[in-house]
Amino acid sequence: MSTPNPQASVTATILQVANPLGSVTAYSGSQDPPTGGVSGEAQWILCDGRALDQETYSALYNLIGTSFGNGTVNNPNQIQNAFNIPDLRGRFIRGTDDMNGTAAGNDPDLSSRTAMMPGGNTGQNANKIGSLQPDGVVQHSHNYTAQWQQADDGGGFTGYGFDSNSTPSNPRTYTSSYIGGNETRPKNAYLNFIIRVK
Repeated sequence: MSTPNPQASVTATILQVANPLGSVTAYSGSQDPPTGGVSGEAQWILCDGRALDQETYSALYNLIGTSFGNGTVNNPNQIQNAFNIPDLRGRFIRGTDDMNGTAAGNDPDLSSRTAMMPGGNTGQNANKIGSLQPDGVVQHSHNYTAQWQQADDGGGFTGYGFDSNSTPSNPRTYTSSYIGGNETRPKNAYLNFIIRVK
């Protein structure tokens, strides 16, 4: 007969209080974290967008609803009343701009955000948690200077210059070759994200 370990019990309680249901955190494992099978113990799973049963995970469903999707995709078991957890594979996380209903103005393209999966929140929803933005580069322009030679009546040549705001009589378009990678990104390291579901 095993002896109860009060220290382990206290540690588990602290971890549950410190990480409320629905918490998402980085995790260095490659699979769902193991649980000890103890009743009431926290359960975490990878944020891979899978569909979960609304009844089995009712407390989580009451918190996030269909913010990330209505369960019609990533549902190989064809769960009838389902909802999706976040799909954070290959994605960065961004803080919401309007926490507590007050916009900070740090997401200028807020209204164009799209649903992560079918039925999920968009930039048009009051609750935008779970919405996505595609890759983007801020609008910008480049100035350039070009030179050409023009003959005058005396047969000589005179140099002229124009900048990017000039409109030449015979404009030409030039295309440079592509350089760089397939996306714009900061330096990064791979880790999994997990979500507390129970």
